[in-house]
Amino acid sequence: MLRYGYMLWPIRNAAGTIHEDAFEARGIFGQHIYMNPKENVVVVVWRALPKPLGMATVGDNDFFAAVTLAVR
Repeated sequence: MLRYGYMLWPIRNAAGTIHEDAFEARGIFGQHIYMNPKENVVVVVWRALPKPLGMATVGDNDFFAAVTLAVR
């Protein structure tokens, strides 16, 4: 599990996927800045989940992959 911090995190297990070389900044209540230099995509999510973990209805990386494919 990734721990909360003031850093940019690489996307785990991204080799060979649309997330290869992508990274993100994560907020504790679901805020994200997803950056994918290979695809020239930046996605910003200003979400406010009621709990810090386990409340998202769609997986973050699934959402970022769908957005990236949609703007190709």
